Amino acid sequence: MSFTSPPGPVSSADGEIDGEVTGGVQVWRQTVVDAAHEPRAYRFAAGHSGDSHRALDPVVSDVGLHALTDGRRTFVDFSGRDFAAHDRYGGGERLFPPDQVVLEVDGALVGADDLTDLERLQDAGYRIAVSQPAALPVEPALFGIADYVTVDVGVCDPDDVTDLAAGLRGSTVGLVATGVDTPALFDWCLIGGFELFQGRAAGRPPVRGPESVAPAQFLALRLIQALAADADIDQLEELVSADPGLSVQLMHGANSAVFSGTDGITSLHQALVLMGRGVLSVWATRAALLGGTPGVPAEAVWTAVARGLSCRRLVAGSGATAYTIGLLSGVAEGLGLPLPQLLDVISAGPALHAAAAGTDASGGPGAAGQALAAVLAYERADVDGVLASGLAPDEVCDVYLRALADALVRLKRLGL
Repeated sequence: MSFTSPPGPVSSADGEIDGEVTGGVQVWRQTVVDAAHEPRAYRFAAGHSGDSHRALDPVVSDVGLHALTDGRRTFVDFSGRDFAAHDRYGGGERLFPPDQVVLEVDGALVGADDLTDLERLQDAGYRIAVSQPAALPVEPALFGIADYVTVDVGVCDPDDVTDLAAGLRGSTVGLVATGVDTPALFDWCLIGGFELFQGRAAGRPPVRGPESVAPAQFLALRLIQALAADADIDQLEELVSADPGLSVQLMHGANSAVFSGTDGITSLHQALVLMGRGVLSVWATRAALLGGTPGVPAEAVWTAVARGLSCRRLVAGSGATAYTIGLLSGVAEGLGLPLPQLLDVISAGPALHAAAAGTDASGGPGAAGQALAAVLAYERADVDGVLASGLAPDEVCDVYLRALADALVRLKRLGL
């Protein structure tokens, strides 16, 4: 994907988004993919003290929708709102632009009086998604304004889902399957006519072996590890220069428009100094994911960097190990490798192996592993998993959303 420049929000000088994001609410962002497992949209759900329908407003107001989605189509939970009071959805500065946002409503809760207000929102340019219990028929009037129907296939009776899909076959309504948590369920939904998919198995690449890691990717992984170990510039240069193609890529990145104030890069050493360790780690993550293995979505880079930033911010101290294990977990997932196997491939040290296992070097609970467990649970929208990590869901949500925005800024700095 090409990361387009966000129109906002305002960032600090080091590329980090200023201010609190969620204000104490829990907002869960989930990726929606197509039949080829390519990311096509995001779906936001929120929950806090029974007021979930208002949780997204402060998030989008503080951070900006673009910073969380990079302009992709966005399904927003609209259930529970006063449909008639949609000032934020019309005129002036819109928090949720109609050309990007799909308003998702609970089909079991929409009354006849709500239809007129939903039609007005649709006339303003919004698409409407009906979240539908498969056992219930789609109300004809609601069906008439639905652009999408979303079904949680993980909890609905398969026969009911089949009947619902058959009833919509041939219409212009798009079918979205949520709760797609196994590859078999993904395949079943695909055969049944669903177009978009969200769940634990939706975006997972096939599991590969370590032989799938190309030499340039291996060197990029070693570069991430060397940066975590605080290797000096000469050591980094020796590592990168072992692959001429990787060296050229790095110099090209340093010559991007971001560094246009220079007179041009004339050496690998100069490129390493100019880019700095923070930018280098992002660049190395990109090279590790996209440097040779086919079928890896470019969006995996964004996820990996966001994980690294989140893990680092959830631990006390410098957080170098937490940042690195977050990056490498994203790389491992993007490559379709178990994290321990990836760590073996690069001969990672005991601290990283311990973090992957959720412990410290002595075998006790480890802060880096705790942070990684919380971040992975957040990505699954698993509040119980976040709680089991020992961290507060509100804090993890706030840190992760800000990390997404910051990661996008850093990727833009590299021209990605």
